[in-house]
Amino acid sequence: MGKGRRARRARAEHVPVVFCDLDYDRGSRPFGRGVAPAPPEGWAVGRAGLVYASWDGRRMLVTGDELIEGPQVASRFLQRLAGGTVVIGHGLLNDLRAVDMVSTVPDAVARAAVDTLALAHRLRGTFYPAGCNLSDLVWENLGVPRRKPHFPDRWGPAQRGTADPRDDAHLVARLWECALRSRRLAWGAGASTKRARSADLTGEHVAHLTGKQLQPEVERWQSRRTRIMARATAWTGCADVPPLTSLPAGCLPAPAVIRDLAERLHQAALIPGDLPDEQLLTACQWMGVGQNAEARYRIAAGRPLTQTLRLRLGQALWESTHVPFMHEFLSTRRLCRTSASAYRTLDRLTSQLQQQRARVASVLDRL
Repeated sequence: MGKGRRARRARAEHVPVVFCDLDYDRGSRPFGRGVAPAPPEGWAVGRAGLVYASWDGRRMLVTGDELIEGPQVASRFLQRLAGGTVVIGHGLLNDLRAVDMVSTVPDAVARAAVDTLALAHRLRGTFYPAGCNLSDLVWENLGVPRRKPHFPDRWGPAQRGTADPRDDAHLVARLWECALRSRRLAWGAGASTKRARSADLTGEHVAHLTGKQLQPEVERWQSRRTRIMARATAWTGCADVPPLTSLPAGCLPAPAVIRDLAERLHQAALIPGDLPDEQLLTACQWMGVGQNAEARYRIAAGRPLTQTLRLRLGQALWESTHVPFMHEFLSTRRLCRTSASAYRTLDRLTSQLQQQRARVASVLDRL
């Protein structure tokens, strides 16, 4: 074999890989006894961390990373993923469920997805697969601690601190490479199992991790989405509001009712103007799950918003376009659990938030 042929074969064996991690502004999983978890369809995407690499079958070469923040994170995130042959993330299928609510996930991106959390759950094989979160996996397999805490705070980004989503994307990359090299994956202890365990990776598992074979969880994700799209024409005459999982961005017409609210708030100098549809739908993500579903159902059915929903959606438009203020407010509210001095700052921020909400209400009451 000549040098040119060997060089071409070596280049062909290098598969581009993208590792990703998302942070959320609102709607992260709450914790506590009796608190129902918010579904991923109710989370508002805040930032995205990406790590670009290539894999030659023996070793991984990291070629760069990127932090995506600011407006329209979901669509920009999907644009970056379109260039990778394999897209890998821990809990990636949940992330794509959140992204799909404001910007339709292309089929090519969904089919290229590799979810290490789904694989860990399948290997553990129990009804409550504890010990499979990223913190446990990187500790058991890599022996390194994770900077970002495992349980997201119910107040949104308050517990995120200074953690960068690229840090977790790098951890996922190291975990993925370690699993492929060692052909084993270990997980942490759970309630029923007091010690960590591990399992060998079969050829099928390796094919799933390298994107050569579609994960069964990805197939189920796509089939669920197909059923949702097929039901899009059956909502108009529906008496009950369908679940939030049935109301992604791809099933909705242009959100004209939200745009009308946004234009009125812009005329009052409360929010920026000319917001794209993605940011209008992101405002729905800042509301509760029930209000989010009702707003989306009314958009799909062509029905007007109720006065209560209109007011809450106007507040959500202001909150989603003033993210730094909301981050400070939510972080300060969390600090009040352990710091008495934080109450003074919280009083000032609460007063400012109430003033803005009153201004929003005065504008929308004229409708």
